[in-house]
Amino acid sequence: MSINTLNIFRNFTAQKLITLMALKVADNTGVISLLNSMGVFTINEYLEEIRKHLDINIKLPEIRRHLIVLLDLMVECELLYKKQGQYYLSLNKAAFTKETVPLELSGYVDFFKLCAERMEYILKGSPVYIKFSKEYLNVWDRYLSNPVFNFARDIMIKALSIGLKTERPDTLILCYGPGQDIYMVQSFLPESRITGIDFTDIFTDVALQRAPYPEKIRELIRWEGFGVALPFKDRSFDLVIFSCADPYIPAECREFVYKDIFRVLKSGGSLGILTWMYPDKGYRYIEQKWTRRGNLAHDFLESACYNWQGFYDPCFTADLLRKIGFRINTIMLDASVWRVDRP
Repeated sequence: MSINTLNIFRNFTAQKLITLMALKVADNTGVISLLNSMGVFTINEYLEEIRKHLDINIKLPEIRRHLIVLLDLMVECELLYKKQGQYYLSLNKAAFTKETVPLELSGYVDFFKLCAERMEYILKGSPVYIKFSKEYLNVWDRYLSNPVFNFARDIMIKALSIGLKTERPDTLILCYGPGQDIYMVQSFLPESRITGIDFTDIFTDVALQRAPYPEKIRELIRWEGFGVALPFKDRSFDLVIFSCADPYIPAECREFVYKDIFRVLKSGGSLGILTWMYPDKGYRYIEQKWTRRGNLAHDFLESACYNWQGFYDPCFTADLLRKIGFRINTIMLDASVWRVDRP
């Protein structure tokens, strides 16, 4: 890891940059000015005032969710505080300084700038969503290759390798995207027998080009997506790697998705999950203030992407995985990296 990349983590640069972007959307759309005029309010009063004065359609459940995430972000940023179900303007407003964008984060920052631009339109009712299509292929590739994600991938794959009983694990990469996980797995476990699956084939060529050993990839498959069973027999894989796609699973499908992953894992196999989580109220999983702010800003901004469902609560996630039958082995990096095992 370079000194610049190390400083990105030490200084929470990525989180600070996107927090400012999310707050700017709130300012540009009139939300912050409206809150300043309200003083004390409940969530319902907040939503009703937005409906009346900002011409935002709060009847749409996704719009209501965006606005509530934004409210939670402003509480985390100490612009508001919450007590007994009511919100109050903070007397001690947090100071935020403009951050310089490191070259290593250019793809990450460009992605969220695009998200911020689109969110201003989406809140006003224009469905200008960023999609998983060829039009945005380069945007997704640069974003998903950023050093924040790659550092977490490295930690996840090393965690999965501990206690691995074979040098040639049958490995499923679920939602392989532009191939960053394929690259990481082949770099660290070069004899892995990889199968990739995704709900789109727009990334196939990029993924194969990124792979150090494309000839060792068994196949890259397109399937119908979340809510449809994976096209594999029971107990087919030693490892399943699932990066950056959990927030795209609809809530009603999430248990089914993880049950199906459990089904295709061999006994003794492991699932690695890379995802960010919604800050937990008890600070058990996510303690650091800039991580909490960054996760909320990320959730709000990536809502500009088609089918985004949002980050899930880590406590609920842990309970769900245990209910399905997984044994939680490791939760690291503010609950962004998970290793869970099938007994």
